[in-house]
Amino acid sequence: STAYTNSNRSGRIEEKVYDLEGGKDPEKLVEEILALNPNGIDREKQIIGKYPNTYTFSKALTERVLKKRHGNVKLSIVRPSIVISAYEEPCIGWCESLSAMGGLLFAVMLGLINYLYCNERQILDIVPVDHCSNLILATTAYTANDKPGAFNIVHSSTSAQNPAYITPIIQILTEYLANNPSHKQIF
Repeated sequence: STAYTNSNRSGRIEEKVYDLEGGKDPEKLVEEILALNPNGIDREKQIIGKYPNTYTFSKALTERVLKKRHGNVKLSIVRPSIVISAYEEPCIGWCESLSAMGGLLFAVMLGLINYLYCNERQILDIVPVDHCSNLILATTAYTANDKPGAFNIVHSSTSAQNPAYITPIIQILTEYLANNPSHKQIF
């Protein structure tokens, strides 16, 4: 899923799967969306409400359907923040996607971007892909030992206690490539 599943809420947020406003059935809402005329998609903002985009809305809706239907099946949802290139595995900087932060770091590593205008002390809400993968594996093992019908939510993101800043990330990646020029072929 995504750490932004509850981005439609403000204030102190309990990290759980909230019911739809008005107690609406999530599967009925999915049916309504699928029945929409593609030309009538102008209702998008009305449908997603306070969600910032359809991505976070669709993740939240999917979680609601899973919660409703999981029955006696053990279920865990992993909610990562923005997934970036690998910290270590399969190799430093490995990236499969050129979207969002992955694309930015890829361009930096190739030398296409030499300057970023940003606040060096701003904490980035990112998590390396290998940390995410390892958390999914650990959560799977944990869930396997849980009671039937268990429903867990696990987050994978940075925090003020373990902040991630842009400058050290770029330094690590560029130093790695400078010391391992043959790995540029990977990128």
